[in-house]
Amino acid sequence: MPKVLEERGGHLPHRDYIARVVTELEAIRRGPNSWWLEGEDPAGVPALQAVLGWGAGNHNPHGDPDASDADFLLAVNWDSTNGWSYVFERESDSDAYPPMELDVPVASDPAGLARALEYVMDGETAGRMPQPVRWEGAERLEQAVRAWRTGS
Repeated sequence: MPKVLEERGGHLPHRDYIARVVTELEAIRRGPNSWWLEGEDPAGVPALQAVLGWGAGNHNPHGDPDASDADFLLAVNWDSTNGWSYVFERESDSDAYPPMELDVPVASDPAGLARALEYVMDGETAGRMPQPVRWEGAERLEQAVRAWRTGS
């Protein structure tokens, strides 16, 4: 499992949830190359975030097995307020495609979310993306996030 970075120090409240998502992705052989946790957004506002990253050559964003994907990177982002999104970018010039929000619960069931992310990584277009349900531990996660934000 890649090393977890916790920027603010200590145990961030979303660590266990994100670790479960990574474990489920690894179980289907789709684990990220790296992942990290953060405790503030780029503007310096306290916000819990996580990023899961897949390096070049691990996916094909267009689903075309003949297309070269050696310079594409995939980043999947989680934000405690806005939930899950993903973005593809080119390693060579850092041109990013617009972020795409996943229409799933902020605290999605980790196994269901892993299947949904597999759908995204495979560039599936036929059929519907698997829809994860709200995670059974969502309420505990939300309480921990609220406590962290208020400093309790």
